[in-house]
Amino acid sequence: MALSNDKIEKLVKIASMYYEENKNQNEIARSLGISRPLVSRYLTEAREFGIVKIQIQSPIEERKIILDRLQEKYGIRGGAVIETSENVVDTNRDIADCIVKGLKDTAGMQIGIGWGSIIGTIADRLNQVPARMLHTKVYPLVGNSGVFNRDYHTSEIVRIFAERTSGQPVYWYVPAFVDSSDEIRRLKELDSYKQMESGWKSIKIAFVNIGNYPSVPDFATAASYGNRLIEQKAVGKLLCYYYDSSGRFIKPDMECTMQIPLEILSKRKFVVGVCGANVSPKALAGALKTGVFTHIVAAKNILEQV
Repeated sequence: MALSNDKIEKLVKIASMYYEENKNQNEIARSLGISRPLVSRYLTEAREFGIVKIQIQSPIEERKIILDRLQEKYGIRGGAVIETSENVVDTNRDIADCIVKGLKDTAGMQIGIGWGSIIGTIADRLNQVPARMLHTKVYPLVGNSGVFNRDYHTSEIVRIFAERTSGQPVYWYVPAFVDSSDEIRRLKELDSYKQMESGWKSIKIAFVNIGNYPSVPDFATAASYGNRLIEQKAVGKLLCYYYDSSGRFIKPDMECTMQIPLEILSKRKFVVGVCGANVSPKALAGALKTGVFTHIVAAKNILEQV
């Protein structure tokens, strides 16, 4: 049965008041001077004639679709899509809780931990749950920063992770940033570095922060890179490695950072990229293109844009 233009306009108006303006049927009836049962009938007709189409979308299925697309596009093996909360703090808390929950699957593993605000949030949330008897061994992936911020003191982060998993912390008493490539070479000749390098090769799972460029702390960035990050259009960083939008790592003019070598990191069985809620889609897309990550944990609104 064909509908007249007047009938179509009436059904559209009533459907709009109900579904878009969130008015109930009694309010619509009073506003239009008709009975509530008639409003109900009009709403039914609007659905029957296709003016209103109701689609039920499961959040679980929606998240699966996003992960499937990322796996096909970037070659990652899995991860988690976190629903975006009203603010960055709550979203980061949910991202951290996802990692904390997933630690139950690391029993007996040797794990590596990066640094940064999102890693610090994970440590905070881990401190709020009962300790688990996972007997992990925890390695830092970067040396300690000199900034006054716990999130960049990897020894403290390693201590928390080990304490809350009944694990063994492996401390690395070197600075993240040094003054020269000569000092880097000297530190790499020490037995402590060789032991750490051997430990890194035994890591089964690494949790690595993804960040924007520019980001902090970056006191040594100017000395290491000069103008390269600007000239080569850096978009983000993982640990202290910077990359461009194509996922190509930008080489520094002078190596001044003590951290796990990329050739070792990229060969770990699981490399989980942890992306805070304030990270740009451009930084996350570049990170995924590096080929380092096997899994990603990030907010849904960011993942939808990469």
